[in-house]
Amino acid sequence: MRKSTQILTTVVFLLFGAVSAFAQSREVPHYFPPGVIQTTDPVEQWKEYLEILAATKKAYEANTGSTNLLIPNGVRVEHEIDGKKFTLVLDRHARLDDGRIRFTSYVGQELITEAQLQIVIDYTLNEIETAVDLNLAFYKDLRKMAMESLAGESGLNISVEELEKIVKQKVPENPKYTFEELYWLPKEMEKKDFVPNEIHLGYGPSIPGAIGFAWLDSGLIYLTPIGQVVDYLMGKPAVTQHELVHANQNLQSMPFAQAFDVEFAASIPEMISPDDHLRLQFHSYVSDLREMAWVFFGFDYERVRKEVIQFDAGGNLMIDEAKFTHYAGLLNQVKAEYLRFFPKAIGEFYGKIMFWSAMHDKLVDKRAVWRIMMRKYYEPTILGGQENTAKWLRANEQNIKEDSEKAWKTSGSASDIGGDQNFKELIHLARALGIDPNDEKQVKQLMREFGLRQEDLQQMEPEQIRDLVREILSRKFYSKGGVR
Repeated sequence: MRKSTQILTTVVFLLFGAVSAFAQSREVPHYFPPGVIQTTDPVEQWKEYLEILAATKKAYEANTGSTNLLIPNGVRVEHEIDGKKFTLVLDRHARLDDGRIRFTSYVGQELITEAQLQIVIDYTLNEIETAVDLNLAFYKDLRKMAMESLAGESGLNISVEELEKIVKQKVPENPKYTFEELYWLPKEMEKKDFVPNEIHLGYGPSIPGAIGFAWLDSGLIYLTPIGQVVDYLMGKPAVTQHELVHANQNLQSMPFAQAFDVEFAASIPEMISPDDHLRLQFHSYVSDLREMAWVFFGFDYERVRKEVIQFDAGGNLMIDEAKFTHYAGLLNQVKAEYLRFFPKAIGEFYGKIMFWSAMHDKLVDKRAVWRIMMRKYYEPTILGGQENTAKWLRANEQNIKEDSEKAWKTSGSASDIGGDQNFKELIHLARALGIDPNDEKQVKQLMREFGLRQEDLQQMEPEQIRDLVREILSRKFYSKGGVR
C-alpha cells in the first residue's frame, strides 16, 4: 500500500469514526422538531432538510431588526477539551428566581425540566467534541504537508527534515523571530487549537440564513438550534466543525484571513462526507467546488439541477428521485478525489501563505489557489472529455497565452464594481441576501432585480453605496411589515 493511500485511509477512518460517535447520541434537545430523523438516503435527506427549515426557521433564525436587541440570560457551563478550558453559554435558557428553567425562541417561551436542560448540555458538548475530532483528523498532517510543499519547490533541493532545522533558526536581521514565524508556517496541530474560549448556543447573528457564526481572533463562536437539527439529520456536526475552523488561529487569523476566502476554506472539510448529499450540491459558500467538479470531472451541477427538479410549483418541488440518487452517487466519486486533493492543496497554501496572499491580491481573487492547484493535479475534461479538451487547448494555446498576459498586467487594479470599500459593502449585501458573491449568475440576477448597473456602482461614493445597501435590505426584508 502506498504511503499516500495509507494516509487517506487513516483520515477516512478517523473522520467517519467520529461521525459514528456523534450519530449514536440518541437523546436530542427539547427544541428539536418532533419525529426528526437521521438518514443517508439522498432523497429522504433532502425532504427532511426542507421540513426542518419549515419547522424551525421562524423560531430560531435571527432575520429581523428587532432581534438585534435581545440580551441573552444564559446558563453557563464550564468544560475542557485537551487541556483547553472554555465556556458554553445557553443563551435561550434562563434559570428563574423560583428555580424553574425557561426557554425562549422567537415564537414564544416554555418551561423545561432540569433533565431536559442537561440533555441540551450533554448533546451540545458531545457535538463540540466530535467536531474537534473531525477537524483534527482532517488537519493533523497540515504541518507535514506544508513543509513538503515548501521543500519540494524551494529550489534548495533539501529534505523536509533539513528544512525543519533551518526554519527553527533565528532570522539574522531580526533575531526576535525564527524563520518559521517570519513565514507564518503552521505549527503541529492539536485538539485544543480548535477549542475557542466561549461558545454560545442560541441567538444567531442577524444575517438571513446564518446558522452559525464566528468572530476571528476573538475566541467567540455562536451555534444555533437550526444548525444542530440539520447536523443531526446528516449524522455529522458540520456546522460546529465549520465554526471551529474559524476559531483556530493556526488556520484563520489576521492579517492573512483578509487575503483568502475564509468561508470557503472553512467549508472544505465538511463537504467531503459521502453521507451528506446536500451541502456540496447546494451550499452558497462552495460554488467553486461545483465549478471545479464540472471543469475537471464532468459533473455539471446546472444540468443536474434541471434534470432533477421537474417543476417548481411555487416552492413545492417536484423532483425525479431516481436521478437525484444517481447523481448523488456520482458526486461521491468527486468527493473522493477532493479528499485526495485538498490535503496537498491546503499544505501548499499554508506552506507559502505570504506568496498566495500576494497572488490573491494581484488576481483580485481570494480563491485562486484552489483552482490553480486543481490545474496542477488534474486535466480539464469540460469539452467532452480530457482528449477533446486538450485538443482545444492546444489549438488555442497562443490566444490563451496572450489573453493571460493581458489579464495579468491589468489585474490588481480597482475592482470592476467600484473601489475597495464599495466592494466590501456590496459583498456584505450579497451575503446578507443569501447570495454567493462569487456566483456570477446570482450577482447578475440581484442587479436585475434592483435595477443596478455596473457602471453606476463604479461611480458611487462610499456613502452612496451604504445608502443603497440600507435601501435594498429594507425593501427585501421589511417592506409591508413582513420578512423574507
